[in-house]
Amino acid sequence: MRIKFLNTAFVGLMFTLISIVNLANAGLIEKDFNVLNDNLAVYDTTTKLTWLDLSVTDGLSFSAAGAAYANYRYATEAEVVDLFSSFFSGIDFSTTFNAIYTNNVKTIEFRQLFGETLSKHTFGMFRNSAGIMDSMGTYGDKVSHFAYSYSKDLEGKSTDQLHWHGVFLIAVPEPATLAIFSIGLIGLILRRLKK
Repeated sequence: MRIKFLNTAFVGLMFTLISIVNLANAGLIEKDFNVLNDNLAVYDTTTKLTWLDLSVTDGLSFSAAGAAYANYRYATEAEVVDLFSSFFSGIDFSTTFNAIYTNNVKTIEFRQLFGETLSKHTFGMFRNSAGIMDSMGTYGDKVSHFAYSYSKDLEGKSTDQLHWHGVFLIAVPEPATLAIFSIGLIGLILRRLKK
């Protein structure tokens, strides 16, 4: 009986590990934000960050977006640059500014993942390391980093740009589901072994 249980536990553990390996290779995955199947968040399997779709915060000022979603925090400049540099591989966004022509398939894919903030646009604001508002995003087949685009208005209330910019927000991390599952599985195995 004990051997049969251990075999079952081993097979279950192997399936879990295979699932984790498959998830780790997935990259960016659409995820629900508020309701089932809304797909208004994106989970990055590499960094373990969950990004809120830019379409959700489109039209909000920087401070209003942060206040509206208490379970999210502002993304740092390093996190935004890392997201763009890994998604559009071969481009270093920490030193590249203005429009960059890129593969149209990648810009479309980015728009589909993070939502449109205007027709064929997906832009988001973030505060850079100097404390000044920046924005990054895609439009058409281009990807752009408009450095210091809000230098005179830290709230990002520029009347000509606010309507097509969201704010980069990241979910506050929750306890790892896998860790909780593993602890439970180990507890069950130990309980069975004691009997």
